[in-house]
Amino acid sequence: MLKVYIHGGPLRGATEQNRLAVLDVAYTQLRDIANYVAILSLKDVGAISPAFVLNYPRWSGSIFDLVARALTQSLYRRDQPFAFGAVAKRPAFADAVCAIVEKWDDRGQRGKVLGTLEIRRHKRSRTQYTAQLEEDLLGRHKATVFTYGPEVLNGADLVLRSICWTLHKCETLGPKPAPFVPALQDKDGVPHIALWDLPEPAKTGLIRHLGMPVHRQLRLPTPEPVLVPADVYIAFLEAA
Repeated sequence: MLKVYIHGGPLRGATEQNRLAVLDVAYTQLRDIANYVAILSLKDVGAISPAFVLNYPRWSGSIFDLVARALTQSLYRRDQPFAFGAVAKRPAFADAVCAIVEKWDDRGQRGKVLGTLEIRRHKRSRTQYTAQLEEDLLGRHKATVFTYGPEVLNGADLVLRSICWTLHKCETLGPKPAPFVPALQDKDGVPHIALWDLPEPAKTGLIRHLGMPVHRQLRLPTPEPVLVPADVYIAFLEAA
């Protein structure tokens, strides 16, 4: 399960007292193409009724893309957020907003931080922001300056828009990530896949899942071929 904490302020100052929202994302169907249920809880409002993200390919892209789709379904009950258009005459604004994505296990135990997002007002403008994403598997993404000027500020929606601008270069969502189907190679009569042919984050995710001591090879100009049984890869997609 994922927990996404949204705070009013920078990452360094994130506390329970300035928490604006919490988004819980859990599986309803755990497979390579998964279904998720999302529950968004807003400060002073409480939990919104559950929303759903369906047919999402696991290990296919940024964890923040999944977060953005869960926020979109929670806030708008549709596949795309509404476009804002012109900014408000007297726009609400925030100096900084941040989000922290954590992995939790089925017993409700907190795990590792999978990613962080920090949004800051650009040069004291009331309608312009910059955002920076940091992911465990995909590294850092930084948005160009984007415009956001609603009449009433919703921290969860600002997080959604900043993810859209960072990953998709617009205020709405881009296409859903496509599942990657690797070519099969025969080894002793058993179908295998080439580890180095996998895109991120699936490649590093599979390496960690199997505990494979291959990280040194990643720094070589031409890493030695590493083959993984296809059924092991499928099991990873369906359960890890």
